[in-house]
Amino acid sequence: MPIGFRKSFKKVSRVGNCLEIAIQKPVHAFEQALTRSDYKKANTIKYYVVITPNGLFSFCSAGYSGRATDEMIVSHCGFLDLLKRGMVIMFDGGFKKVQSMVLEKGCEVVRPPSVSEGKQLSKEQVLSGRKIAGVRIHVEQAIRHIRELKFLAPHACIHSSLVSFADDAFF
Repeated sequence: MPIGFRKSFKKVSRVGNCLEIAIQKPVHAFEQALTRSDYKKANTIKYYVVITPNGLFSFCSAGYSGRATDEMIVSHCGFLDLLKRGMVIMFDGGFKKVQSMVLEKGCEVVRPPSVSEGKQLSKEQVLSGRKIAGVRIHVEQAIRHIRELKFLAPHACIHSSLVSFADDAFF
């Protein structure tokens, strides 16, 4: 287990995040709307990946349309069914709504504190957020390894005739 986890987050057993892969703009307007990602400003396929603190993949979802929210993907991909009571799961700040789903399974959630409208974070919250970001880099590195495959590279754009193979390439 990396030192950052051993020091501050030794109970964390999984770290989850989503990644998006650009696809060619679909011909049909309905498919365009389904795959359009406001975050990436492109048409995408979205995957949810989970790693262990030492960088091993423990879960990869099937692809979802770019319009799907992180919360929707986590609630439908089957990951929650794999949780065991007492597990500690780490997410980034964008998974705020997932927290209640994980808590219902008897698990704990570690994620950076979020700013409420009109309020500033306390010094302790800022430091906590930095610690979490420091260890979350491991899931980002794991995602970077996925993207070493040219088909799934950060600036690649999957041709519409190959979208049906994206899940196979991803797995």
